Amino acid sequence: MKKIKRYAVALMLVLSVICLAFGIAACGSVKLEELRVENARIDFTRGDGFETGDDFAVIAVYSDGTEKDVTAEASVRQESGMDMDVPGDYQITVSYGEKKVIYTVYVNDTDRILNKVELDASAVKKTYDLGDMVSLDGLVLYLTYDNTHGAPEKSTSLKDFTVEVTDEKGTVIDGILPALGKFTVTISQGNAKDSFDVTVDKINVSTVGGAITVGSLYKHKVLSGEAVVQEQISVQALCETYRYQYEYGDNYTRFSDIHVNPASTYHCSVDDEGIFIIHQEGNKIVTSNMSHPDMINGSPYYLWYFNDTVYGIENTLKNLYEHAKQCTNKDLKETANEATREYSFSFSGLEYRTNGYDYYETTVAFTLSEDYTIASVEYRQDYYEDNSAWKVDELDERTFLTDPVTGITTPQAERPSHYVIVKVTQTAGARTAVNEYSRDMFNIRSFDLSYNGQVLEDGDVLECDVATGSYEINIANVLPATASFTQDLMYFDYEGNRNSTGTDTMVSNEHFTVYRSDSVIHLTVKHGGKWTLLFKTKNVTKKLVIDVTGVAPVSMTAQILNDASGSFYEGDTKTLALNGTVYFYGAVEAFSNAAQTAEVVSGNGAAVTLERAEMGGVACFAFSASQTGVYEVLITSSVASAQKCKFTFTVSDAPDFSAILSGTYTAEDAAGNLYTLTFNRADEGGMVKGTVSVSRTPTKEDGTPITDQTVTETLTFYVDQLEIVVEHKAADKIWIELVVNAENKLILVDQRMLQYPLTAE
Repeated sequence: MKKIKRYAVALMLVLSVICLAFGIAACGSVKLEELRVENARIDFTRGDGFETGDDFAVIAVYSDGTEKDVTAEASVRQESGMDMDVPGDYQITVSYGEKKVIYTVYVNDTDRILNKVELDASAVKKTYDLGDMVSLDGLVLYLTYDNTHGAPEKSTSLKDFTVEVTDEKGTVIDGILPALGKFTVTISQGNAKDSFDVTVDKINVSTVGGAITVGSLYKHKVLSGEAVVQEQISVQALCETYRYQYEYGDNYTRFSDIHVNPASTYHCSVDDEGIFIIHQEGNKIVTSNMSHPDMINGSPYYLWYFNDTVYGIENTLKNLYEHAKQCTNKDLKETANEATREYSFSFSGLEYRTNGYDYYETTVAFTLSEDYTIASVEYRQDYYEDNSAWKVDELDERTFLTDPVTGITTPQAERPSHYVIVKVTQTAGARTAVNEYSRDMFNIRSFDLSYNGQVLEDGDVLECDVATGSYEINIANVLPATASFTQDLMYFDYEGNRNSTGTDTMVSNEHFTVYRSDSVIHLTVKHGGKWTLLFKTKNVTKKLVIDVTGVAPVSMTAQILNDASGSFYEGDTKTLALNGTVYFYGAVEAFSNAAQTAEVVSGNGAAVTLERAEMGGVACFAFSASQTGVYEVLITSSVASAQKCKFTFTVSDAPDFSAILSGTYTAEDAAGNLYTLTFNRADEGGMVKGTVSVSRTPTKEDGTPITDQTVTETLTFYVDQLEIVVEHKAADKIWIELVVNAENKLILVDQRMLQYPLTAE
């Protein structure tokens, strides 16, 4: 009987477990009472994909008060009609066992905008050792959005947020925590942000890694140091010893390479523009474009067969320790004596160097001072050369042996082909050293440009010829004497260059090439024309105009200035008033030699004024006459006499513009367009001016006007001497000019420069 009861009890326990697992209410006395949904995402933007949320949970609540997370077993169903592309409210049904719970989601028509973030950092680590990094494990965010529903959304994801750690002065900390004290961690997205504080309250130097980190963080207490680097290439019996001395100031490092004579000293400073380095050989200041900006960290140290140079012993230690933890043999051995602050580590293995793997054995020992600075370091690297380009898993057994059990690789060579031994001592103290040299000592304050021994003033014109091609412009009188184009680069540019802000190498285009070699600027001209070259250093800009004579022209076209537009058009006749002026020239092919002469070949030359002029940057001639009549002017190329063009200028008494520019006129052009012009005068004083209403109507082949395609424009006009100036805008639909011929008849000129007589109505 007892046995039967035991079996029955066991069966009931098994059934109870099954009932709890599947939420079967009818089993035993414990029943599934309800389901509870937690942290469901309920707000979406149109087009989003549906999701339950990062921290979504379904909790089963039983009749005995127990609760169970059944998220993995529960089913989540979107009710029919749900469309994430259509704004609205939709129901989501969550089921488990025989229970269901429904919650509502909202699809909004606009993007959610985060307006508040609140942090729960109660589970986040708040106290750290010096050199640790902030951990955000356990951080919970509560997010409140515009146009959302219900309680703030809970999240543990920082994917779309900015994380910033700052010290008590507001300086942003990137990476490890660099000092004792309080730091603020801020989580933000747009204007929504919240923060919490963490504290660095302990220095941990009980490990090699901790000691290196703390020693690097306290580098600012190092005053001076001395380093001896011994390098030997055993196979060549060559040995070299390098000695360095260095001292630190505020944003200043001075270190000297004292194994050379005279000693080379580098003065490295930091200002608002960055790092600058002054190189001193003995008592002489020299320029050096080989100076490395990492010199601000202190003396150079050599790793990996002299190919890698690391500046600053603290950086060197960090570099070696990182390699120790990654090196192929995985045989890092380290010791740490916190009481005496003495530390050591060693490692070996293969390092990939340029085209193959080489083998190194490295030992390092260092100490910390009472100020937690790196007080002394001694390390040695033995190098076993492998001249092959094999990969690590293809190494030749004749070169390296690999233990099949430990995987440790060792060289067969009896001795290293190369080794480096470094010994460093450093002293802590107040940094009072200052840089006696300034950045400006290398910046150029003035210089001269000269050609053929003649100094070129700023903006001078250098006459050039394509036939000669090349020119050399000398740079002289550079001040101060210590200034250098190596340190203060010279940039080349030219006015009108829209595609560049200058280059320190050369400017090259279809017209010319400019570059500098030492103190000589080389100029090569390719086309005729005129350009303004710019030579710029940090504080000085020089302009030089090159006027380049091109090749002889092979054609010439007559051009006359349109006074109203200010541009030249193709034409060889013009009527002007007594003492009025017309501007004209013979246009030749682009970049050819445009030199030309003009002479009066018909008419009373004694009444003519003919002189050179420039209009809108175009070299031209100006003609005026004090006597009425017809004049012919011949232009001839100065270098190709066969190229000529003739102009005919009619000088007459002024016509009666007041009578002519009144009423309504009509004309028909060659395309069959009918023009109607109606003048509306608004004279001022003696000036004839006003507006003219112009309509243009196309016609059918039989001459019938197509009135629904009529275009109308109102243009402004005024009379200047014998010129009727019609003012146009870029948006004008009708472009015309008006002239009066020798018979005092009004003529319409269209945009193709074709002339049509106007008939008064």
